[in-house]
Amino acid sequence: MSKQQQQSHPQTLPLGTRFQTVLRPHRSASVKAINTLIYIMAGLWAIVALGFSSVGAWPVMGFLGLDVVLLYSALHWNNRTGRAYESIDLTEDTLTIEKIDPWGHHQSWSFQPYWLRVELAKMEQGRTQLALRSHGKSLTIGAFLTDAERENLANTLRHELAVLMGCGPRPVSD
Repeated sequence: MSKQQQQSHPQTLPLGTRFQTVLRPHRSASVKAINTLIYIMAGLWAIVALGFSSVGAWPVMGFLGLDVVLLYSALHWNNRTGRAYESIDLTEDTLTIEKIDPWGHHQSWSFQPYWLRVELAKMEQGRTQLALRSHGKSLTIGAFLTDAERENLANTLRHELAVLMGCGPRPVSD
């Protein structure tokens, strides 16, 4: 399950913000865990390589070393892509989506919430796609979320927009 931090309690949000969340892709291994795995694999492969070398099959050593390098590269790339995130901020007059890619490039979109439609479409193989549509503009969000997480986010956004427009249940105040 991905890390999705939602804040909608009025006392914890910045002034004027009605809803705020940050969507992050799930990564199961930390940098420390990846490095530990690589050290273990390199050690095991070194023992195997010595065995092959002792029977005269020394060219195998290079291929086993290449395996370790490729495994490290793949795990490092996977971890790096986990740095991407999407931020959603809803205020009285604007819904802002900010997407930051793994290399820190920033993109931002703003929508007027009173004209915004939140659409959760069924795609091929039972997957879903969450899109925000308004005035001919469309933006897909949460592509790295699971289907259940996209559905939950869609329902939460619809609820918050309904409350903003005065059509939904009001939060209970203390």
